[in-house]
Amino acid sequence: MAKLIIEGGAGQGIQLLGLVLANVLNDINYNIALTRKYSALMRSGKSSISLIASKEKIDNPLIETADFEYDLEDKKLQEELLRKYNNPKVMNMTLLGQIFKQLNLEVGQEQIRKYLPNKFLEENLQAIKKGYEL
Repeated sequence: MAKLIIEGGAGQGIQLLGLVLANVLNDINYNIALTRKYSALMRSGKSSISLIASKEKIDNPLIETADFEYDLEDKKLQEELLRKYNNPKVMNMTLLGQIFKQLNLEVGQEQIRKYLPNKFLEENLQAIKKGYEL
């Protein structure tokens, strides 16, 4: 079982990251509990997801202690992600690649592609790959 909390500012792609991660994990037969929170504000709001992925049934979808926590507004995390792939517009996807690596999941581009929007598709896939590699 893995428990993740990912936070950031509105517009940083936290919701997309969470949906892609949840759908890919579901495709490879994980049970998923995904909780999404976001502000209606486009610029100064907050956004977060809580995700539990397990091969077993998930009895309680609430996370008291996360295995992995990320905040895309954290400067150290931003610097780390930008070292992996120097494009601030796809930091969320670089983080997604890093999460796949930390969860020890080998996921092919075709498994991910169907959950990403067509706009910036190749850039997003490249960022995921770079996040996974390093």
